Amino acid sequence: HMKKLYLLGEVARLLDTAGVQVRPHQIAYALANQLVPEPALRIGNKRVFTDEDIDRLREYFRSPKAVVK
Repeated sequence: HMKKLYLLGEVARLLDTAGVQVRPHQIAYALANQLVPEPALRIGNKRVFTDEDIDRLREYFRSPKAVVK
């Protein structure tokens, strides 16, 4: 079946409902600075996230060493 794909704003909302308070710019910062691996997929130069990417971000932002700017 088709994998569900998400854009940055949706990812921030999903993390928020999972109890991880994070804004889209904080996710973009973590990715741009290689604190979390970039999603493999881009469509029209926009990052496209899979459930696996979201799991990685959730783990990162839940950890005490997360750099949140």
